[in-house]
Amino acid sequence: MKALSARHTVSACYVGYITQAIVNNFAPLLFLTFRQSYGISLTLIGAMITLNFGVQLLVDLLSAGLADKIGYRSCMIAAHLFAGAGLLLLALLPNVLPVPAVGLFVGSAVYAVGGGLIEVLVSPVLEACPSKNKKAAMSLLHSLYCVCPALSARAGRGERQAARTLFLGRVLVVCGPDGLCGQQ
Repeated sequence: MKALSARHTVSACYVGYITQAIVNNFAPLLFLTFRQSYGISLTLIGAMITLNFGVQLLVDLLSAGLADKIGYRSCMIAAHLFAGAGLLLLALLPNVLPVPAVGLFVGSAVYAVGGGLIEVLVSPVLEACPSKNKKAAMSLLHSLYCVCPALSARAGRGERQAARTLFLGRVLVVCGPDGLCGQQ
């Protein structure tokens, strides 16, 4: 098995910020769909937003110490898994549970854990990677967050299928031939 290089770490950081953008910007594109399809009130949608960012802030507070204890790599992998699982739950649970809002809240909370970890860990990890031009690498990292809402909006046109498609795309990126899964 081939050892991972700094290039893999940099790529994982970029994918992390893409994931962060999806976590924060994808569900808002579906708020009208949630309201029309599941009859969820604007009050509950507002509560879902509050839950998402509240969980992210809580994870932000706890993640620095956690990363020092269990390792940055483990936390980064866990962040991507939480984000992907949350998006999958967001797509599936409202159709399975008797109260669709509960499924949306659970999915939102799970992907918020991933988003919170990503928010705290990605920039320092990228900064620690050897690079000829750290400023350019950091600029690209933060610009990916800005570009990805447009990509999320494009995916949002497919509405219910979009979350499933994004999740499967994440699995391919993370677990594909050069991905993070199965590598030590």
